Amino acid sequence: MNKLADNFPKAYKPRGDQNKILKEIDEAIADGYKFIIIQSPTGTGKSMFAAAAATSSEDPSKAYTQLVDDQKIFEKDQNAEYKYSSEVLRKDAFGTNVLTITKALQNQYNKLFDESVVMKGKSNYVCDVNDEFDADLAPCMLSSNLFKECKDNKTCTYLNKRNKVLKSKFGVLNYSMFLSLPEHVKKRSFLVCDEASELEDELVSFFSVDIEYDRLKFLQLNRLTSEDSRAALAWLTDVSIKLDDYIRGVMTGLQNKGYKKPPSIGEMARLKALKNLFEKITHVIANWYSCEYVIELSGEKVTFVPLYVNTLSEHVFKHAEVIILMSATIIDPTTFAKTLGIDKYHYLEVDSVFDPIKSPVYCPGKYPLNWKNIDKNLPKVVEQAKTICEHYKDKNGIVHTHSFKITQAMKAKVGNDTRYLFREGGISNENILDEHDIRKDATVLVSPSLSHGTDLIGDSGEFQVIMKMPFLPLGSKRVKMLFEKDKDWYAMKMLVNLMQMCGRCTRSADDSSETFILDGQAFDILKRNWSLLPRYFKDRLK
Repeated sequence: MNKLADNFPKAYKPRGDQNKILKEIDEAIADGYKFIIIQSPTGTGKSMFAAAAATSSEDPSKAYTQLVDDQKIFEKDQNAEYKYSSEVLRKDAFGTNVLTITKALQNQYNKLFDESVVMKGKSNYVCDVNDEFDADLAPCMLSSNLFKECKDNKTCTYLNKRNKVLKSKFGVLNYSMFLSLPEHVKKRSFLVCDEASELEDELVSFFSVDIEYDRLKFLQLNRLTSEDSRAALAWLTDVSIKLDDYIRGVMTGLQNKGYKKPPSIGEMARLKALKNLFEKITHVIANWYSCEYVIELSGEKVTFVPLYVNTLSEHVFKHAEVIILMSATIIDPTTFAKTLGIDKYHYLEVDSVFDPIKSPVYCPGKYPLNWKNIDKNLPKVVEQAKTICEHYKDKNGIVHTHSFKITQAMKAKVGNDTRYLFREGGISNENILDEHDIRKDATVLVSPSLSHGTDLIGDSGEFQVIMKMPFLPLGSKRVKMLFEKDKDWYAMKMLVNLMQMCGRCTRSADDSSETFILDGQAFDILKRNWSLLPRYFKDRLK
């Protein structure tokens, strides 16, 4: 394995602090560490560390590349096993996969590094046979012959991109896409987990399932009434069998229609939703005994959620020789590593290159928004938020609302003022970000879910308002159980979310912004957790 310090991306020149970190990573690898955890604030060049790992790793073997080029890498035998999996796994590891949480972060890698190959979900690629469909709903779902034709002729944009990333030394995928790939094509020299503070949530999401009774009426299910583990597994297995049979029937019916009457987008979307649900159930059943599942019953649905992810993390970690976990918000490396089942690791903390004077964080809040006081105090906090936005009337900003309840309260307060762009039902974050970028006048993004991966550099974000301290909701059975077992974990998750929110607007050393935390709890909470906060964040607090 080549040294990262000797393989900085050719288009860039390493700063002294970056070179120091790369040398320390090399030393940690030489000392036998598989896991390297890096807390690295915005602007310190985390992506450069990932690129150096990719550049330093080896190329894939010619035999492996040939299997991909010949479209054999995913061929199956009569037992539905991958024919070449053993052969592929015997080969030496190569290259680097970088895992991210958002398409925006993937795009950043693609913009910075020409050699990177970004692989997004199927819905991002248009079907080449029928452009009314994306690759996720393509007609080849119903025809193995059509799939083989597109594959052999190399006309499918999605498959071509997938094959390219499989051969790349510098693949950039989201966590869900990586977890969905077959085991034998994931092996790499390096695996870089970007925004690693979110890895726990990504694992929880991937290995959880919601089963809504009304949506599965056609299966004539008996509702689950017991949280007993054996009874729940038996019930879930029965659902899996019935759903599999039903999906096969639906596919046969659609196939029998033939191409004279092709299925509609609605029919394909319903089939895909059922297949996705079946895959989710399969993941839960497969991991039932390796982790503890929380069973949450309600009148309308049943939810299965893993309580811990310390064993599930192996679905990511086992596929590389060296794992680099990077985030601006590791906060508490001991709790972070414990949560992910990491026993031995090397920890690095990178100093911020930003001047804290340019990005002050104020806590002027007088009105706490805890569960006891939120109904009484929310109108007062919303009024404060509106006043701040009006003070910066000629500037772009963002209001982090934390919940749709607060979003709606803010919308009611500002009325029909078109300056405010709201994330609400039917309107995605991508929708409001696109409008924010296009508009020539000053706008304010208002959303409960723009805390991660949002890049409001320069005058696209000059102020931000944080309405509520972002504690995880104790209404979630899993969160409540973990809160009762481990208060450190609960505090860490809140601080991670808070610092992510505070990092959306100052994105370069020349950038500046002002942040206001309006929840009246903020000062006392930050004081209690002072020892956990990194220095670069404490320096910003006023």
